[in-house]
Amino acid sequence: MSAAPSPRARLSGALVAAAILIAAAALRFGMLGFEGVWCDEAYTGGMVRAPLSSMLGDLITRDDAPPLFYLVARLGVAVAGDSEAGLRLVPALAGLAAVALLLARARARRDASLVWAAGFFAVAAYAVFHARQARSYGLLFLFALLLIIAARDLLLERRRRSGPTLALAGGALVLTHNIGVVLVLASLALWPL
Repeated sequence: MSAAPSPRARLSGALVAAAILIAAAALRFGMLGFEGVWCDEAYTGGMVRAPLSSMLGDLITRDDAPPLFYLVARLGVAVAGDSEAGLRLVPALAGLAAVALLLARARARRDASLVWAAGFFAVAAYAVFHARQARSYGLLFLFALLLIIAARDLLLERRRRSGPTLALAGGALVLTHNIGVVLVLASLALWPL
């Protein structure tokens, strides 16, 4: 175990983390409602504005998408309104939460590589783009990251407390997007390795 960081190192680390979070927030929330919606986002808008029974019925009969994103997006629209920015609130928050998760993990582990990962994810074009879309990809990134972290803790460090987090992240992935099903199935197939 390494020695505790000096006060100067802690302040420096806190400033770096704050800069990363500010950059991530600016890229995800800046001009969030000024790009115009595209067809898939308009579909999301229609789904979250519909009565709950109609939304769930459409998901069962016309769409093959899992319901979690639409249910959470309904809450986002209830809080922020059904404007462009309101439709994109949940993915933007999820994208920011993924960066914050990496930073929290870096702090807990005293792992500079995770700070670099958080910095990269904060500004990566694909992460920013998908966090600014009224689609489920922002949640998908967050839950996939949580799944990877929990699996690492459980498998490599034998931290049994990570089991419930792994199960929760896997369940959330399956309920968020069809790709989440693929991620969970792939992780189960790789488990014995």
